[in-house]
Amino acid sequence: MGRTSRLVTACLLAASATAAPRGPIPIHRRQTAGTTHANLTRPSPDIDWQPCYENSSEGLECTWLTVPLDYENLDVGTTDIAFIRYLFSKDAEDLYYNPGGPGGSGIETVLNAGKKWGDQWGMNIVSFDPRSVGKSGPTISCDSPSSGNKTATLKRRQDSTIVGDLKGAWDSNLESNAKCNENNKNTEMKYVGTAAVVQDMMHFVEQTAASKGGDPASAHINYFGTSYGTGVGQTLVAMYPDRIRRALLDGNLYAVAHYQGWEPSGVDDFAHGIWLFSQLCFEAGPKWCPLAEGLKSIDEVHAAFDAVVLSLGVTPIDCGDGSAPYDQNSFLAEISQFMYSATSMGQISNKTTSYALSLADGDTTQVCASAAETRKIKKREDAPASGDDHVRIITAVDIAGRYPFRTYEEFKAAAERLEETAPYGAFQYATGNGLIGLGFDGIIPPPSQYFTGFENGTTYETPFPVLFVNTPGDPVTPMSSAYQMSKLFIGSSVFILNIPGHGYQGARSKCAEDIIATYFADGTVPESGTWCEADVATEFYFGAEDLGAPRTS
Repeated sequence: MGRTSRLVTACLLAASATAAPRGPIPIHRRQTAGTTHANLTRPSPDIDWQPCYENSSEGLECTWLTVPLDYENLDVGTTDIAFIRYLFSKDAEDLYYNPGGPGGSGIETVLNAGKKWGDQWGMNIVSFDPRSVGKSGPTISCDSPSSGNKTATLKRRQDSTIVGDLKGAWDSNLESNAKCNENNKNTEMKYVGTAAVVQDMMHFVEQTAASKGGDPASAHINYFGTSYGTGVGQTLVAMYPDRIRRALLDGNLYAVAHYQGWEPSGVDDFAHGIWLFSQLCFEAGPKWCPLAEGLKSIDEVHAAFDAVVLSLGVTPIDCGDGSAPYDQNSFLAEISQFMYSATSMGQISNKTTSYALSLADGDTTQVCASAAETRKIKKREDAPASGDDHVRIITAVDIAGRYPFRTYEEFKAAAERLEETAPYGAFQYATGNGLIGLGFDGIIPPPSQYFTGFENGTTYETPFPVLFVNTPGDPVTPMSSAYQMSKLFIGSSVFILNIPGHGYQGARSKCAEDIIATYFADGTVPESGTWCEADVATEFYFGAEDLGAPRTS
């Protein structure tokens, strides 16, 4: 019997069912030199592009635009939004990009990918740090102005270990969110919602049109959004349907539910993501995926993964270091982080194989060491200036008091219903994003920025169709979101790139790139439901270099 077969048998003997989780995407920052927003001329109500970052030969330009906090009530003041662009050509069209979050920096993304996209599509790539993010105002914080306390990150998943007991998570989030809510009542935080970000973009588009002698009121926008940026894009299309020239939305959230505060469909594809990993693992073989050693089918690889989940569900590991027991939810939370990247399948295999062997041998040293290292990394990421406040406050402004649960019993019942349909992910969603809106009822946007959130099922017709793209193994923005949102935008299309990960750019695909290039060129979309394959070998997903060889199975 192979070692993997041994561990499957050992773990299954100890187990009898359970489920769970998911999480956020890091922004990869690069070191920059030269002129930045910090040493440009002062913010101005007029667009004033200046060469910035590294050197002007890269085509990077920056401007800092002063905008009204409320476009319909100028008396409440202004804030400054930092914009950047990769200038492909002064005659090229602009493509506006939002990287997601909430809290993602458009400036950081353009520094990393602006030139690549601009040269690929023949467009100027324009992005910005949305309100409260990075170099843009107003400053966001859940702390009171005088507290000086910068450690108010949420105590998620610390007080409960299974979906059956969520009271600790409910109580700690209610306490933390209520403090954040109280500290930000009647402050500028009510002006940082998604609708305000959309208005800033259109204000910039109109300013640009006017500077070129065009009619601001009829200026059109080309937009590209990923992850939460698809929610920005969906909102943009709903608010300005007649102004949309192109809208490419990649890795789609279900904005209908986002504005209501409970979006459990986000875990719809977690289970398929694990199945897709199992398929790729079996195809790659034990050289690249140790979990496949001795196994004879995709189903056996899947069973090996599930054996670890089941064993940890039955017998959580007490590492004796004062931390919460390491259970199936802890394991799946780690796995969900790897699932964001198409090329992290090897990490899923290595962690699962290591844990499975440890559990089969009764030696939990490796599990506890890995869990301790994960906690250290999380502690560093949750240091002051963590994105947690951005996620909480921006989402709370979007929900605008519509969070659906008033009692713990209502919340728990909803979480239990989710567990019945989600083999993995219910616990992590319920104790994470599912509690963001709890306790926030005082940070309500002004009427001009209150978005109804597609409440009435209204459909929208645009001059050119919206193009949705998703992957089938996304742990947080599933295919179902793309298809559901597509129903609201007349003539729109959904295509799927059959790879793991969060976003279509995880693996090279001529099929996908041709669809997108055609869309940007003439507005043509494929038949909705089209699937594309990647042009990489299976081993690519496990860390092998992309040598241009496609999968053979």
